[in-house]
Amino acid sequence: MKSPVVERSKRSGSGGDTADVRIAATVALALLSAIARASDPTGVADWPSWRGDGSGASHSGAEMVDSLDQAKLAWQSDPVGLSGCMYPGGFPGEGWCDPIIADGRVFVYWFRRAGPDTVDMHHLAASAGWLSLIEPPEEPEAFSGKFGGHRTSLPSKEMCAIQRFVRADDIVTCLDDRTGKKLWERVFHARGMNQVRVYGPLCEPCVRDGVLYALGSSGRVYALDAATGRTIWESDIGELHEELEILMEIAARTRRRGYDSGWLNTGLVAADGVVATGSGSDLVGLDAATGRRLWRVPNCLAGTASMPGVWRHNGKEYFLAAGHRMVLIEPKTGRELWTIGGRDDPITDGCTPAISGDFAVVAKNVAKTAGVNPSPWWRGPSCYRLSLEKAERVWSRPMVDGISLIAPSIHGKYAYVCADRGVVCVELETGKETDGVLPRWNTAYDGYAAGDGLLFKLGRAGKGYPEMKELPGKLPGKPDFGEIHAPATANGRVYWRGTRSVWCYDFRKNPPAPSAASLPAARDLGAVREDPQQLAAVIEKEGWPTR
Repeated sequence: MKSPVVERSKRSGSGGDTADVRIAATVALALLSAIARASDPTGVADWPSWRGDGSGASHSGAEMVDSLDQAKLAWQSDPVGLSGCMYPGGFPGEGWCDPIIADGRVFVYWFRRAGPDTVDMHHLAASAGWLSLIEPPEEPEAFSGKFGGHRTSLPSKEMCAIQRFVRADDIVTCLDDRTGKKLWERVFHARGMNQVRVYGPLCEPCVRDGVLYALGSSGRVYALDAATGRTIWESDIGELHEELEILMEIAARTRRRGYDSGWLNTGLVAADGVVATGSGSDLVGLDAATGRRLWRVPNCLAGTASMPGVWRHNGKEYFLAAGHRMVLIEPKTGRELWTIGGRDDPITDGCTPAISGDFAVVAKNVAKTAGVNPSPWWRGPSCYRLSLEKAERVWSRPMVDGISLIAPSIHGKYAYVCADRGVVCVELETGKETDGVLPRWNTAYDGYAAGDGLLFKLGRAGKGYPEMKELPGKLPGKPDFGEIHAPATANGRVYWRGTRSVWCYDFRKNPPAPSAASLPAARDLGAVREDPQQLAAVIEKEGWPTR
């Protein structure tokens, strides 16, 4: 169909109007392209890493539903396993890595136990809710903590079998965003670690420029073509990866597990040709084209549920890491442009900052900066104004008995943060609280995300500013939601991680018909250069590069 703008320009007359016709045609094509992108979710990468663009919010301009039962179940993926680790109170197959959405595809990382190496289960701490078991009992009674710990309905024998495997398969699954059908799956056999407990975003991947970067459970990093799953390079995060490999070797040799907790409660982000991820409390930068390790910045992450964010300023990108101290890092060099805070005045003890414009909001221990009595139970969000020279604290709010592991969200001029009453909305520039609260939304084990005026939590949704009111009703279907994760939201849709599947719900009042357009093809990898130091050779076919 011809654009009416172009038709009017053609009818306007003479050859002198050629430039006008070209301009009109360009404008019309741009408008048509914008309309196509708005109606076709395959056109834009809307949630390419944990917390989306870093703000924890998405914007599509869609008009959203008023109750949960008005939402439409777009799809439930086929069973994909999602995880082989175990947390007390959870079930085998439950995953904690949140979905990410890019170029019409949904990606999830997971791992499953892999033999043959196993360990005995005599050492697990009863004080943490575990039973000390050398041989699992035959009766499938509930595995429960005698000392006030967690409780699960999983039979003891099956639970012990899960935990006795040392290694795990690292797995990345790619789903079609339109249907939820599996497009490809990569299995890296026995290259991971069968972790036991997880407290945050586990090995969260990211997508940048058609490449999926995935962090494995033992600290390996995989770069895959996002369209096909083809390997580009494999690398690792260095010292922590080597330590975990040694621990697994010892466990396999002695049949005594020397670890029982999650190690890599972090994920990957990309900026200016560099991929960064946490390694304990350190931040490690790798060359996005080759996987070569470039730098390490020490003591800038909290180590639990913590990963860096990306600050975009004047057309450039910088990593912003927040732990006991907050650091602005130049991606190419790892150079610290400034740092604030420290162990005596920690910035945060366990969350990823939400970044929007020149503002960053973190959950913070405010014992000193807010002038309250020092106590580890005082937690509260703080907002900082960022520049290339410094970070200036704009406001800080106390919070009693709140949970600091939940990352805030920034949506427009407002920030959504945890308080002792639930999640509240505050003005980003002043910290002034608006009316309303979403009660009981500040629990430790699941986060929230904002999208087009709504806030989403595990199986729940609520209106944001100015109403701050939970949506009534019940979601259609029978979703088997996981335990420790936050939803992803893009183009008016919400993606929840279940114990066996990924669930996609459309919250738009008038969703467009599904697109029949083909997904973007695999990117041309010819421009990816080889590493001159040959620490990670680039390959164009299956197989592993030599190190």
